Amino acid sequence: MNSILSSLCRRSVACLAVLAAAAAPLPAQAQTISITAVDAGAPDLGVVISAASGDTIFRIAPGDGLVTKLSGGGLRPGSGTARGHVTLTCTGSDSCESASQTVTIGASGTLTGRARALTNFTIAPGSNPPTLGTPSGTNTISFTVSSIPRDASRDFYVGADFGIAADGTSGLATSGFLVDVPAGAIGGTAQATVRRPISLTKTSDLSFGTIAAPTSGSGTVTFDAGSGALEVTGTGARVLTGSGAALAQYTVAGESGQSFSIDMTPLEMTGAVTLPVTLNNDAAATPLLAGSPNDEGSYSFRIGGSFSVSHDTPAGLYSGDFVVTVLYD
Repeated sequence: MNSILSSLCRRSVACLAVLAAAAAPLPAQAQTISITAVDAGAPDLGVVISAASGDTIFRIAPGDGLVTKLSGGGLRPGSGTARGHVTLTCTGSDSCESASQTVTIGASGTLTGRARALTNFTIAPGSNPPTLGTPSGTNTISFTVSSIPRDASRDFYVGADFGIAADGTSGLATSGFLVDVPAGAIGGTAQATVRRPISLTKTSDLSFGTIAAPTSGSGTVTFDAGSGALEVTGTGARVLTGSGAALAQYTVAGESGQSFSIDMTPLEMTGAVTLPVTLNNDAAATPLLAGSPNDEGSYSFRIGGSFSVSHDTPAGLYSGDFVVTVLYD
């Protein structure tokens, strides 16, 4: 048998090469994990009211998308979730199931509006996640991914700290980030719609002046914010000349074109007795801050009120406090 094999091989020198080639292992398929998608405009904080000064830092949690304020004087009126979303795909290879590749995420691109660069990146499994390795780093985060079947996709969520500055223009603010794998990279964008802080300035207090009470029965003192008229009803009741009556006056400043609401706490004037006051104002049903687009706007309004008085209301000084609050709609 040995002599026959030897003879065959001597007759065909090429047989050794053929046998060697047949015995050599096939080259391994290269694994290809690519970034299929990074959701556009995510995370999106929605409307954010900037602070009067200094940065406001919002933290976006990747697990549930909840947004919390870490520091600063700004606020986020809404309560919706916001987080980044990344989808990976393994193309034409079975090795993505067991082998791992490194994913890197970091701040990238040009900042617009009042946005600050994203920091403190975090990740969490998506609805159909790969196996995620333990991340390292924060401002640039690196981690491994594996367990992605051939020609299948897997996803994960991205969180970060997003700062909004007090200075600069209002409107859309964007801060970019880059998701990088060996096969390529895709950028994403975090965004927020920034409004100037709303503020309220008082220019005068409400004063009903000096009132002569009715000589009998009861009457009503009414100071109308719309007309500015101060009237008293009841037998013998009147407003004394030179009494110093004045409506309260306020000016609101904030984002031009935005509507806002006005809230007034109840007022009770106290002296020898307590006189409950019903407040009124001359603001529109839906007041708007007037001004050029993306600029500061203003709005002024007045506050008056009414209360009952009777012939036996003790004479003397009556005073009280009320609080006025304005909020964006």
